[in-house]
Amino acid sequence: SDVCSSDLSMMDVVTMDGEFVDLEVASDGSFTWDIDASEPHIYFVVFSQPESGFKLYVEKGMKGTMKLAFAPETAMNVTRMVCKVDYEGDNKDVMDLLQTASYYDAQNNTIMAAMGHEWSFEQYRNTLHHSVDSVLHLFDAVGSTTFRNMVKNLYELREQESLFWFTSVSNVKDADFDAFANEADRNNNENIALLYAMYYYENQLSPEVRDVEIFSQLPTLYENPLLVEKTSDMMIKNILQQMPENIEDVYAAYLRANSSREIPSDVDEYYKSVMAIGIGRPAKDFDMYDASGKRVMLSDLKGKVIYIDVWATW
Repeated sequence: SDVCSSDLSMMDVVTMDGEFVDLEVASDGSFTWDIDASEPHIYFVVFSQPESGFKLYVEKGMKGTMKLAFAPETAMNVTRMVCKVDYEGDNKDVMDLLQTASYYDAQNNTIMAAMGHEWSFEQYRNTLHHSVDSVLHLFDAVGSTTFRNMVKNLYELREQESLFWFTSVSNVKDADFDAFANEADRNNNENIALLYAMYYYENQLSPEVRDVEIFSQLPTLYENPLLVEKTSDMMIKNILQQMPENIEDVYAAYLRANSSREIPSDVDEYYKSVMAIGIGRPAKDFDMYDASGKRVMLSDLKGKVIYIDVWATW
């Protein structure tokens, strides 16, 4: 691949699987990246320098070359670097379409349409399915049967995951959603297992005790012991992030439920970091910019009502 910049010496690449890859970049901007193509896969490639990315499809036997050009683009008063992909080779139709078509466009369009309208689960489900289908139809014309089959299966799985977002966009108590959640195959997919645990936590347990009780309940929800452990680890992080007043009791309940195994170091470190912040302690001082662009310290605003608008990093 050729990167149109002679200033780069190293790029950190993040695949969709969360894998970090260090690539040595030559003075002419070229680099080599060996990718396992034994199974078809869509990667979301993110460069740290410059901050930008693109989608990459690979399948066995596929050959091609690409040139990547980075250019600033401004939308809604926000300027970001955009990666332009000039690809030639096998599955060019797939590569070109991937840069503009996205499952998450279908998901986000549905969520935005549903917000504030108190949809039923049936309306949410039908709208999402129609939106996902419209994206899938874009891929009907591409030549690779391998890609079409893969993306169809991938989108069906993601659609199942997105249906769990219903309670985030509607306050309607819908028996159809409860039936869907309880019938979802939570024993063979880590993401759905976690989504079901969140559903159970929010809808089946009393708010007064759910932070503690969820960990004793998890073994009753799954047939797969490994999913019980992984879901337990994710749930404790999610709950600790909310910094409940009974945080020590919550962590103790997690430890009791997982007493037969070694606690993952990242969970233990997360708990220690949360406890280091402390509940009710004064916030650590930091600098930020107000709406007019003026740099201020948090301590400068002591005694005032403060509204902080935090944007997602992407």
